[in-house]
Amino acid sequence: MHKNSVFSQSFYVLLIRVGGAALQLVLVALAVALFPVEDVGQNAILWSAAIIARVGGTLGLDLYILRELPSVWESSQTDFGQRSKGILLSLLQVLLPLTILFLATGLWLTSLGIFRLEMALTLPIVIFASALQRLWSCQLRARGQLMLGQTLDAIVLPMTAIVFLLAAHLWAPHFLIAGQCISIVLLSVLMSVLLSSDLRRSAKNQRLTGRDWKNVAPLGVGSGLSVIASRAPIMFVGAASITQAASYEIGQRIHSAATLASASATSVLFPRVKGHIKLGDTRQLLRELLSASILGLVPALFILAGLLLIGSEKTELMLGAEYAGAWATAVVLATAACINSLTGLCHGVLAMAGSGQAFWIIGAVQASITLLYGFFYFDGESVHMAVFVLFMEIGRGIALLGLISRLFLRIGGTAKKMERTSI
Repeated sequence: MHKNSVFSQSFYVLLIRVGGAALQLVLVALAVALFPVEDVGQNAILWSAAIIARVGGTLGLDLYILRELPSVWESSQTDFGQRSKGILLSLLQVLLPLTILFLATGLWLTSLGIFRLEMALTLPIVIFASALQRLWSCQLRARGQLMLGQTLDAIVLPMTAIVFLLAAHLWAPHFLIAGQCISIVLLSVLMSVLLSSDLRRSAKNQRLTGRDWKNVAPLGVGSGLSVIASRAPIMFVGAASITQAASYEIGQRIHSAATLASASATSVLFPRVKGHIKLGDTRQLLRELLSASILGLVPALFILAGLLLIGSEKTELMLGAEYAGAWATAVVLATAACINSLTGLCHGVLAMAGSGQAFWIIGAVQASITLLYGFFYFDGESVHMAVFVLFMEIGRGIALLGLISRLFLRIGGTAKKMERTSI
């Protein structure tokens, strides 16, 4: 297969992610089988917080690395190490105070009887460790070590979590949440060891300047708002009912499995976007975007068809009566995944193309509507939240298609002007 084919490279990443998705499903299945539904709901909230931190906790520095550092690695590994070290120190400067604030807030809510002490202690740690994981995973991708990063994220993390879950079941069931937290922290430590050479390669502590942060800020705001829109639903479901949160978690895991191919294509496509735009090669960029969308859609359709084939009665028999809404929630979220596979990549392409304003405005609108629905209109049923997510995905997709069309027209017009000037 051609070296530069997004489809072919994404396929190899997809194989890793499929294995990771299977492990994630095993993790959820074991939690459902071995622990009470309340613990399953708490665990769902913990992992949702981890995912939120992976996307929003880097403050946009993950996308900044993917956009700016691949070319630096190719030209000078010393400069790459220097930039990477500066980015890490800049993130820690903001992330450490935020983690302390989250910890203090959690302990305060615990004193009021609103929060469990275990969750108050583990959530800030998970948020901190997950944000660093995402930063280092993108650093590996910028170094051309995509497969290593994907293997750590998709395979090593859930395997470690499964080991700690089984250990908790056998010896200390009340340590379920603590064990899951430890598994996330261990991966962060492992990635820091693997990338320590970049830190040693540079003796300078060159942190991001105000100008750099100006470029990063729209990416950070957009990522944060997008993850709020995508992960706030389970927080609202969990606040209404822990048992409903467990049902929504099953649907959300199936949604994640259905978007695996899209996520795999994203890993390959995003670092290449800036290069295509710089060359004005809209045809190749469009070809790669379409290939990525097709790759994402096929598995999502298969998963949706599988759910419809199994049906709600068989699902309830397998999971138990307390998970009665899980099948309908999963079907609706799998449908949303099909739409996301066709249009979701466009959002990241806007960020990689330098259209930061459009990137964060879409996230702001989506997050605002999600919070409005969650606070004032949500009735506590997991399937109703899933239907809301589906309609939000449809509206977001329509907006993204319009914006990406304008982007391609702008790039094509710029390329033609440069051709006329050179002549």
